[in-house]
Amino acid sequence: MKLRLELDLGDGPIELLAGTYALVAWERRHQGRVFDIADGLGLEDLCFIAYEACKQAKVVVPATFDDFCKRVESVQPRGWVMPTPIRPAASDDATPSSLS
Repeated sequence: MKLRLELDLGDGPIELLAGTYALVAWERRHQGRVFDIADGLGLEDLCFIAYEACKQAKVVVPATFDDFCKRVESVQPRGWVMPTPIRPAASDDATPSSLS
């Protein structure tokens, strides 16, 4: 699962996808679970996830989170991107007639 974000650091908005690493980093920092944030994210939460997502996407950001926050003009969540469900493989005991 990924969180789609719109971020503006003063150069116009960009779209980011915060993937597993950014979300795990948020969980570690806040001692919480991503699945428990359905009630909403605070501004610091969004900024932290965006900060980690920027680093993963090789967007140049300040060395410290606080300096990053000073540059954020706006950050907006744009929804969750859920993984495509995995379809089970055909079983090994399938006969050719059952596969047609």
